[in-house]
Amino acid sequence: MADISGADSVAMERWYTDDSADPMDDQKPWARNKYVVLVYVVAFQSEDAAKEWFVRSVDLWKGCPGQSITRSIGTNVQYNDKILDVQNPSDDAVSAILLRKGQGDVVPADEWATPRQVGRALSLTSRFVIDTSVENMNTVRGARQASGTEALAVAQLVEANAAE
Repeated sequence: MADISGADSVAMERWYTDDSADPMDDQKPWARNKYVVLVYVVAFQSEDAAKEWFVRSVDLWKGCPGQSITRSIGTNVQYNDKILDVQNPSDDAVSAILLRKGQGDVVPADEWATPRQVGRALSLTSRFVIDTSVENMNTVRGARQASGTEALAVAQLVEANAAE
């Protein structure tokens, strides 16, 4: 686990959409997108501290393809993320594709049965690191899966609209 001492959480935002987001989805069950977008912004004490943490994180991410990470959330819920791909398109961005499967008693078992693809990204700007995650909760065959590219686009959108 990377050390983030000296960092503060500046903002955390979560967006969820449901079946009603697009009336055309009713005609194509496989196209019913239920996106979850998570955005975290972490402020470090200096640009150097942010860059140091980001570079260490990129190195860690690059060593992860093929590995699985299990996280417990609460007492009876676990997520297992298998890291499929990591891309480092620039010095200030990294993205990954995860295959997520969960188990627990909070969500009905049939909703955990099919793994979902999750796009994840980190972006570095000034003394901030933007951490984003994009996931389509729809697992019906043919549903569009989230990608690391989409997660990176969200991070870059946040960066472009941020004011220090």
